Amino acid sequence: MNFEPDESITNLEDAIEFVNQFNISFALTLDIQEYEFKKIIESLNNFKRLVCTDVLVSEINDEGLYLDYLKEAYKRKVIDKFEYDNLITLVQASYDNCMGRVSKENLEILVNNIQSNWEAKRSTFGAEYGNLLGITLAISQASLEWWTENWVEKLPPQVGTDIAGAVIGGCIALGGQLIFGDGSVNWGAVGYGALGGAITGSTGAVGKLGRWIGKFL
Repeated sequence: MNFEPDESITNLEDAIEFVNQFNISFALTLDIQEYEFKKIIESLNNFKRLVCTDVLVSEINDEGLYLDYLKEAYKRKVIDKFEYDNLITLVQASYDNCMGRVSKENLEILVNNIQSNWEAKRSTFGAEYGNLLGITLAISQASLEWWTENWVEKLPPQVGTDIAGAVIGGCIALGGQLIFGDGSVNWGAVGYGALGGAITGSTGAVGKLGRWIGKFL
């Protein structure tokens, strides 16, 4: 799908909603079940403001809600220290990528190293932990592969917006269940949260769409 901006829009909130509807229209083209579509739409609506790269960067840099939820998951032993530390590392590397301090190539090396360590740990200690990191890594690898195939030299090196969005979306979806639910975890919902965060984080950095949103900031 090609993004065509609505030049009649004059404010940020309307622009964010316009982009959100664009993402929802894309979701309609996916070959997925109806319940999966509904979960993706819910996640896109929850994280639509991450389409503003400045909002995404602020969420990382100011240690936003995602970090509180990540700490809560660690406190309740839903994730272990290995998973906690590596998710923090991914967010920091994503932030550094957004700031132009880490290249796409170095970010890819980091993701691959964490992936290898995650796989080794799962094979040795079993699957009690590692779900949130595994979800994030799967989205990260898919994102890096997409950027490799669709790289545009004139764009800033903001591959990390996808990964940061995935971590933020996944952490908030997980933490919300722990704090406001009965303490049980629906990992499918966490996965959709991560996916929604990645999609909205990514679109704000992509070409025409990113430049259009930037007009309102």
